[in-house]
Amino acid sequence: AQYTKKKKGLPDEGKAWHIAAKHFWKLFWLNVLRKLVLFTCALAVAWATIYSAAMPGFGNWVFLSVFIVAVFIGMVLSIVLVYAAGYVLEEEYSFFKAINAAIQLLSAHWLVSFEVGIILLFMNAILLVMLFVGLVYLFFLPILIAANIGPMAGGSEVLRAGGLFAYMLFGLYAVTLVAIFTVYINT
Repeated sequence: AQYTKKKKGLPDEGKAWHIAAKHFWKLFWLNVLRKLVLFTCALAVAWATIYSAAMPGFGNWVFLSVFIVAVFIGMVLSIVLVYAAGYVLEEEYSFFKAINAAIQLLSAHWLVSFEVGIILLFMNAILLVMLFVGLVYLFFLPILIAANIGPMAGGSEVLRAGGLFAYMLFGLYAVTLVAIFTVYINT
């Protein structure tokens, strides 16, 4: 019944700040753990990439296997740590108790968790494709145009201006796109 009541007004920023500051170190170490495991997965994929280049044929199967395992580990870890962060903030669990509760929640509701994880994985892939398209059209194209116009217009100043414009245009595009994606993912 308490969750059906409508709250009036905006949330209190001071209260939210103190709640978040109280749990800062637990959330910090959850993120450090996530980064370490994802870095280890990235190293494994990098090794598999080098191995597949050195050993064509069988190396491709090694790469594919390592890549699939790394994506699975990364997805499970991300799900567990999102759940653990919720337990830290809402239930005020300790670091290890939050991780244990998150693992239990994942094992109890694994199908829904993986459905959401796969959707987020595809959303990340779409984001990367959109960033790549923006990189080609908003970064390389203005530089290419400036490089072709520069010699006709009188020198390297046009190329510098085109490069600066390309950096600013792509930076604005990337920040806007990532901000929209972050808002979508976190709502």
